[in-house]
Amino acid sequence: MSSKIGNISKLLSANIIAQVVGMLIYPLLTRMYQPDDFTLLSLFLTIANALIIISTGDLQYAIPLPKKEEGAYALVGVMVISLSSTVIISMAASFFYDKIALFFGVQNLEWALWYLPIYISVIGVWQILAYLFNRDKQYGRIASYQVIQSLSNAGLKVTFGIFSVGGIALIDASVIGPLIAMTIIGPSKIKEAISHLRHIPTHLAKEYLSKYRSFPLYSMPKNLVCHLSNGLPVLMLTSVYGATNVGYFSLAITIGYLPLAMIASSIYQVMLRNTSEKVNERKAIFPEIHQFFIYASTILCFVFSILYFILPSVTEFLFGPGWGMTGEILGILLPWFATGFIANTLVFVPETLLRLKSNLIIEIAFIVLRILALAYGISNLSFIATIKLFCIISFAIKLFQAVWFLWIAKQYDKTIEQGTINGGKED
Repeated sequence: MSSKIGNISKLLSANIIAQVVGMLIYPLLTRMYQPDDFTLLSLFLTIANALIIISTGDLQYAIPLPKKEEGAYALVGVMVISLSSTVIISMAASFFYDKIALFFGVQNLEWALWYLPIYISVIGVWQILAYLFNRDKQYGRIASYQVIQSLSNAGLKVTFGIFSVGGIALIDASVIGPLIAMTIIGPSKIKEAISHLRHIPTHLAKEYLSKYRSFPLYSMPKNLVCHLSNGLPVLMLTSVYGATNVGYFSLAITIGYLPLAMIASSIYQVMLRNTSEKVNERKAIFPEIHQFFIYASTILCFVFSILYFILPSVTEFLFGPGWGMTGEILGILLPWFATGFIANTLVFVPETLLRLKSNLIIEIAFIVLRILALAYGISNLSFIATIKLFCIISFAIKLFQAVWFLWIAKQYDKTIEQGTINGGKED
């Protein structure tokens, strides 16, 4: 237990540093950049991160699961081929960048899309390395990457803003920051991975791909749907309500949802490894998961209740005149942020228990309901009313998802008690 707390503390400390740095520079950034610039960044990241999810097939989440080292690196080999193919396709798609930009009607989007091959390569490789570090319990390396990436990203955004480079500078920084962190943290692990990959036969890669096929078949579509679902307001509302209004929403997501998602990812990283070990050893997993659910729910309810009343005025003070709407939107989104944080953390439950198909069905229902909510809002409601409807649907589905995670964990423990579990995940 003490080692688990220590590992979570490492990642959380890094995330806290990263988020504090990120939050501290936003009062500067909102005075250097326009709301439209944040819409441009959100659109780029929505497109780029969707391609990254496709490029890895979500097999990185399976890297900590095999008992044998060769199994993990067999999965890495498959991911390298898939990632390389996606980069090549993104380069070929450059002929259509102008048409994509014209569809969304956002200035400079065409130029931003030229960064896709670099961004996909850097983030895709890091996702592989992060889960290799996770497998080896080298959480300090993951933490170091997060801090370096955050500091580089923040420093570049401010520097480019001082010299009035324009909205494309936010994307410059978002690409160069991870590249700097990768250059510092990644080389030794990349060499180690290459050394292992030279000894992995093709038949072994096929065997492990078959064993963990549920990740590309169900987890990857689920995460792709989830990512696009979160990006729906930017994708659907920009051409209707304008880049400025959507820019306020984008900033609210950046300073609200994304920091919580990163913290959830830190806790997830450690709990994924611990839970996969327990599943391999046929140990109970529900008590620990239930305890996290209770603690997280209590803390979030207390903190968010206070934030709801102070956000509009605080946001206007911090980010400057004209940014008060971001605080209003933040207050609306808090319930979704809370259930989203819990669900994002506990998503390791269906992953370790290989209940990925059911989770995919939930996410598909989620995006359909969100699309319907936004479509109704576009036709009948104001921008703020549309965001409220979007939040209500998001809160309800994420709460249902978190409760389902608890239920399948409890059902798993019952099968252990009854001695009826079979199969498992042995190599």
